[in-house]
Amino acid sequence: MHISEPVSVLINSLSITDNFESGVIKLASFFRNTEEKWNPAKIISEFFNVAESKLIEYCLYSFLDITRSDINLLKIAVRFKNLHRLMVRYSLYFNTLSDNEIKIVSDLKDKLPVREPHDIMISGKVSQKWSKSLSDGDEIGPNSRKQFAFLLRSESRSLRARLNWLSENVDSYDMKSISKLLPYLTAGEEYAKDLDDLSCIIERGDPFGLPVCNFELHMKEHGFKKWMKRIDSDSDLTLFCNIINLQKQRLVPVRNLIATCSIIRALNNSSMGPFQWTQAALSCTNRDGFMIDAGNNIGKVRSLIRNSAVKIEGTYLKGNFNDSSFTQLIGNNMLSLQTGTQTEPTVREIVIRCMQNDILILGLLSDPRVFNKPGIVEQIAKSSRSLAVLQKIASTRELYTGQANTGVALALLKNPTNIPISLLRTFINSRYVSLSEMRSLVNNRYNIRREIYGEIQRYLDRKR
Repeated sequence: MHISEPVSVLINSLSITDNFESGVIKLASFFRNTEEKWNPAKIISEFFNVAESKLIEYCLYSFLDITRSDINLLKIAVRFKNLHRLMVRYSLYFNTLSDNEIKIVSDLKDKLPVREPHDIMISGKVSQKWSKSLSDGDEIGPNSRKQFAFLLRSESRSLRARLNWLSENVDSYDMKSISKLLPYLTAGEEYAKDLDDLSCIIERGDPFGLPVCNFELHMKEHGFKKWMKRIDSDSDLTLFCNIINLQKQRLVPVRNLIATCSIIRALNNSSMGPFQWTQAALSCTNRDGFMIDAGNNIGKVRSLIRNSAVKIEGTYLKGNFNDSSFTQLIGNNMLSLQTGTQTEPTVREIVIRCMQNDILILGLLSDPRVFNKPGIVEQIAKSSRSLAVLQKIASTRELYTGQANTGVALALLKNPTNIPISLLRTFINSRYVSLSEMRSLVNNRYNIRREIYGEIQRYLDRKR
C-alpha cells in the first residue's frame, strides 16, 4: 500500500514507547510546521487507515492528553499515603529502611513536629485546610506555604523511595514480572513529578493551573481552532472530532481513560476499534471516576477487575480515581488491555520501556538475554544519560564485546554524557571503532565532546 510522504513522516516520528506528552509535542510541532503545505484532515484520515493499530491508539490518546489539575492533585496528595506508610515502617520496622528513607524521616523531624504515624494524619488535616484556602483564592502565609511545599516534596520523595525499592527487588531475569510492574512505575514517577511541580507552585505563590487539552495548548488557541475547523470539514473524521470535543468537556486524565477503555473492550469482546471504545469510555467517565452499565456482561470482566478497586453494584461497574489507582487495567505497553491477548513483551521491548529507570536497566544489563541480543546494549548506550548505566557498560567486557555489541563502543564515544575519559580511552582503538568511523567523528567534531575529539585526533595522528 502506497503511503504519502506526510503520513510516512508522521508515522516515523511517533513511537508507542514515548510518553503521551512527547507524542503531543511531536503532533503539534508536525501540524504547525506543515499547515501551509499539507491538509491536516487528509493526513489524519490516511494515518488512521494505514498505521499499525497500537500506533493509532497511542496517537489518539496523545490527542486526548490533558494538563495537570493542581486542585484535583491536591485533593489526593494531602492524604500523604506514602509518607504515612514510611512512618509506620520507621516506627515498627526501622531495620528495613534504606538510607534514603531514613534521611526523609530525619528531614521531616528536623523541619516539622512529626515523630510518629499519627502526626502525618494531623499534618494531612492541616494540609486539607491549607488546600481549601488556596483553592478558594485565600492566602495562608509564607511560613504555611513553605511547610505545605515541604510536606508535598516529602510525599514525592517517599513515593520515589518505594518505586526504587520495587525496581531493585524485582527479579531482573523475570520479564513477565517487570512488564507487570512497569505501568505502576510509570504512573508513580509521573505522580511524583507532579507533586514536585505543585510544591514549587505553592512555595512561590503562583496561581493554580486548571486542566486543558495538551494538544490545544501546544497548538496555541488560534492554531488549534484553525486546525479543528479543517478536521471537522472531513466527514470521515466525524467520530474523531466528537471524541476530541467530548474530552474538552470531560477532561479525563488519559491514564484513567485508558483503564476505562480496557473495561469497555472486555465487555465488548474487543469487537470495537479504538475510536468506538474511546468514545464509549469517555461517555461514562469524568475526572473523578467512571460508572459503566455492564448489563448481563459482568462475567466478561470478572477476571480483568479481580483484585482491583472496581466495585460491582448491580449491573454497574464503578471506580473512583480519587481513591484508587487503576494501573492494573493498563497494558504493559501503557495502552488499553485486550483481554486474552496480553503476551509477555520481548526483551527489546522491556529494555526500551525501562530506559528511564536506571535501577531496572542496571539489573537488565546483567541478563545474557540482553547483552547477547544484537543492538540492545548499543541502544542503551545511545539513549541513556545515566552515568551509572553508561559506566557499567563501559567497564563490563560482556557489554561491549562480541558480535551482538559491535556498535556499543561508537555509541559510548558519541554519547554526550560526561563518561570519564579514562573509561572511554580503551575504545579509541581500531579493534572497537574503525578508522573510517573515527575520521568521521573528527570531521564532525561538534557532535562529540572536546576531550574525546582530542584523544581520537591523537590516535589518528599516530596511525599515519
